[in-house]
Amino acid sequence: MASQALTDYERQRLENIRRNDEMMAALKLQSKASELSAASKRQRYLSLSLSLVFALCVDLFIPLRFVMFIL
Repeated sequence: MASQALTDYERQRLENIRRNDEMMAALKLQSKASELSAASKRQRYLSLSLSLVFALCVDLFIPLRFVMFIL
């Protein structure tokens, strides 16, 4: 299949993406974005873990004051 020529819009879009990538590299934002992503993943994991503990306590009729003491 022969490659088709890019439209003006596609060329402008690719140029804009390239400029944004260069700007992020110059500002060292990629590493900061990775750090934020990792932090939000940890927060989601912790939130999910606490939700599961709460659900188990409700199912097993364990008072939450005992669970909070353990955590």
